[in-house]
Amino acid sequence: MRTCPKCGEPIGAGAEECPHCRADLTPHPAGAGENLEKSINPSRLFIAGGILLLGLWAMAWFIVPWHFSGRQLEAQELARDSLAQVQTAIDAYKTANGVYPASLGDLPEPAWLAIKKAKSAHYEIRYVRGGGESSGGAAGYTLAARAGDKGFANYFTDETQVFRSTTENRDATKSDPAIRPDD
Repeated sequence: MRTCPKCGEPIGAGAEECPHCRADLTPHPAGAGENLEKSINPSRLFIAGGILLLGLWAMAWFIVPWHFSGRQLEAQELARDSLAQVQTAIDAYKTANGVYPASLGDLPEPAWLAIKKAKSAHYEIRYVRGGGESSGGAAGYTLAARAGDKGFANYFTDETQVFRSTTENRDATKSDPAIRPDD
């Protein structure tokens, strides 16, 4: 007779399983139990699975081209919309004050919200007033949206309200082709 190493109950000498706790009593080669325990460690499986998922996600992000085109079209649309909103605020200022504003700081909050939206799409909106008048206002203006990412369209408009665009890595100008604001 011998005792079970798991539960301490007496068992037969040739028993391969404890009749009390059902522990496996078959002899294993030296160190086999340690290797088995190390190979199925749950924390190692969890870490390995996380690394694998992260690697697959990273590969998909750089391989799948749809995320680039969708982001670019959305950013360009947001920039055009923001320019149109700022232009509307500039024209309202001109109607109320008789001159164009000296800076974008003179415009009301909706214009600033439009500028913040453009910045969230990595576009910078620039305003340059035209020839000065005695009251400190401007006789005309230019308004541009410059992309922070190469390959994105850059936009230009002025008091004529004609939108112009270029995909070259430069500011759009009055000599670039005209587009509709919703193009």
